[in-house]
Amino acid sequence: MSTILVTGGNAGIGRACCKLLASTHGSKVIMGSRSVEKGNAAIASIAEEAPETKGMISVVQLDVQDDASVKAAAESIKASLGGEPLFAIVNNAGAGLAHGVDTGPILDVNLYGVKRVCDAIVPLLGPKGSRIVNVGSGIGPGWMSRAADPIKSTLCSPSVKWEQIDEIV
Repeated sequence: MSTILVTGGNAGIGRACCKLLASTHGSKVIMGSRSVEKGNAAIASIAEEAPETKGMISVVQLDVQDDASVKAAAESIKASLGGEPLFAIVNNAGAGLAHGVDTGPILDVNLYGVKRVCDAIVPLLGPKGSRIVNVGSGIGPGWMSRAADPIKSTLCSPSVKWEQIDEIV
């Protein structure tokens, strides 16, 4: 049975993803949620809608903006895996202007949060066939279409380095 971490899993697309992965694909799902209480409530509501998911979804406290939270979540996930590899990370946690957030927190969640999660949790992925899925919105391609050519060529390069991304941001 594959085990998959979904960040921002207690609401919206993340919740739907957790439900689908557990009910349709038979995956064990680790729901990353800033609030364990909200995560547990989401799990209970999913189990009411799809009883076959009962026991298939667990919650881990995970705030992608907080280094300590991400590190603690990685340790908790590693312990829960019992030596088995994690199959996938779904980087779903996100923030946007529609949520009334300014650009600093948006970058912290949508860019640096993904990096934090990958840095801490990629070592838990299996050596073959594992996946990282990054959920995004249409705003990224829209922004890129209006970016200056040097920025486009850097960010769209398959050999771009983290330092180059960080410098642009």
